Amino acid sequence: MEAGILEIFLFEYLISSLNDFWEPVKVGLSESELNNFKIINSEDNCTICYESHLKFNEMMCCKNKICTNCTKKWFNKSVYCPYCREDMRDYLKN
Repeated sequence: MEAGILEIFLFEYLISSLNDFWEPVKVGLSESELNNFKIINSEDNCTICYESHLKFNEMMCCKNKICTNCTKKWFNKSVYCPYCREDMRDYLKN
């Protein structure tokens, strides 16, 4: 059974309306929020990637430090501290 022109038009209209209704969900922290982390300059190993680095970001909640590369990777996918699981958005509010 073939769909009529009216049914096809209504279906396309409903699908386009739904696409306009749904907005993408932001998962991690924004670039400006990432820039609010305190930077620590010290030669040490990152506890996430275990590589030696000179630049770290301090977690405001528990004062642990993560290299800047891991900070960016982690907080692009999560808003929670990898150590204590605190919601970092609470600490980044202006």
